[in-house]
Formats: sequence, C-alpha cells, structure tokens
Amino acid sequence: MSAALPITAVPTSASGWQAMLELRFGHRAGQGSVLSHARHSGPLRVQKPLHPEGPGICHAVLLHPPGGVAGGDQLQIDVTVEPGAHALLTTPGATRWYKSQGRPAAQRVRLRVEEGAILEWLPQENMLFAGADATMALDLDLAPGARAIGWDATVLGRYGAGEHWNHADAPPARLQLHNRLTHAGLPLWLEQGELHCGHALLSSPVAWAGLPIQASLWAVAPEPLAAMEPLSEQLAASLPWSDEVRAGASLLAGQGGAPSVLLLRVLARRMEAARAVLHEGWRLLRPALLDMPARPPRLWAT
Repeated sequence: MSAALPITAVPTSASGWQAMLELRFGHRAGQGSVLSHARHSGPLRVQKPLHPEGPGICHAVLLHPPGGVAGGDQLQIDVTVEPGAHALLTTPGATRWYKSQGRPAAQRVRLRVEEGAILEWLPQENMLFAGADATMALDLDLAPGARAIGWDATVLGRYGAGEHWNHADAPPARLQLHNRLTHAGLPLWLEQGELHCGHALLSSPVAWAGLPIQASLWAVAPEPLAAMEPLSEQLAASLPWSDEVRAGASLLAGQGGAPSVLLLRVLARRMEAARAVLHEGWRLLRPALLDMPARPPRLWAT
C-alpha cells in the first residue's frame, strides 16, 4: 500500500491512466490556511482553494476530469497539512468505477497531518459498476497534537438503474479495501478486506447483511480517553437500526499516550440514508473535537 506508483500522463489501452496529485497546505501569517503546493500528473486536479469559513480553514475540491475510473487506471493522491494549518477536502460527485475488463484499477490516498494541524477528508461515495475490479487504499499518519475527521463510502452497483455488483449474472468483480491510521508511525487502526461477487460476507447478517452500501467515519484527536467515551456514547445513542440503514459506533483506545480513534460504521440500502448518517456524525464530532461549528460545505447542497 505504501509503494509509489509510476507517474505518466499518457494512457494506453493496456495500462490505463497513471495519475498523481500532490498537495500541501500551510499556515501563513496574515493569510491563515493556504494551499501552498500543488503538483499533478495525468487526470487529477484541484479546484481553486476557497475560504467560505474564513481564512483559518482552506477548502479544496479534488477533480478527476475523466469522470470515472476504468480498468488499468492507477490514481495516487498525496496530501500534507503542515503545522497550524486546517484543510477540508471533498469531491464534486461520486467516483464511478467502471467494468475492468480483466485490468484491476486502484486509488491510493496518503494523508499526513503534522503537529497541531487539522484535516477533514470528506469525499463523496465510490460507486462500483458491475464487473469493477477496484482497490481503494487510505493511509493516514498524524503527528502529536494533530486532529482529523474523515469518511469513505462504497456502493456496490448502480441500484438506481437496476444494476447490481453482486448479481449472479454480473461479470467477475473484486473489491479490495485497505485502511491504515497511524500516530507518529505507530498503528491506531488497521483494516483490510477483499470481496468477490457471491462472497458469503455480502449476505451474512454479521457483515454486509445484503445491503449494497457500506460507509465508515473515523475521527482522531489528542483528547484523553475519558473525554472521548461520553462522545462515543452520545453518537451511538443517535444512530439508526432498521432494514434500510444500520449504524454503530465504537472507540478504539490508543496505547502509550497515543490518541483514540472513534469509528462510525454504516450499512444502507440507499446512499441518501448512509449520507445522512455520515453528515450527522460529522455535525456532532466537528464542534466537539475540532472546536468549531459544523457548517456543511456548499457543495453538499448541490
């Protein structure tokens, strides 16, 4: 997951797009949080940074101009938030993963939050078309005193169009998920899994329970465990549990002075329901952990 991807801007039918986006956010006296460095290769871009909440928070929208990830595509995103800076990153719409035609595709995200910095990683969902072979990896490392809230969501199929990723007649497909959260290089939360069409976990009541959408929200802050426990309980008490959407919260205690990780997990039949749970979780956690009001980005309302 940590190996660097080759960088080239020229796609071929054999290899797909090889794309890279490298961003750094810094804090400047008199300016607040700014996008201090941006470099790209291939079809990954960042829109002009905005400051709708004032100079202290830099909002940025990540773009993938082709509109979807095709077989053979390899995308690499590297983000660093420097000491004292606060960055909020999102995407303009769902990332579509097309039928792979025997060529696996991957997106690898590396996030580094330095001492005293804050990152909010809030992309919209990944939607897997029938026959998609997708690997999604996220690697987040926080320095002492750093804070971060982020999420991801995966939709198995285009259920609005009647297309199911896990349908018996669908082309062979695979999903690999890797999440790695560390503090000063030491692990806080490590998770990985691999699914194929027809896998028993997709219908198991202790796993996906036949629901096509799964999402996770994670939050890391240097507060002591005693301060995080009431917040975790408050979040858990507000979560739904029905045939349409199921959610639960857990708190992973840090060891040896490392921060704890608060996890929110969601299964849903429709993305609107999963999204509502994620947004409500963010609205609760942002004031509590980042000490600022929860003002949803305008993009969420479009």
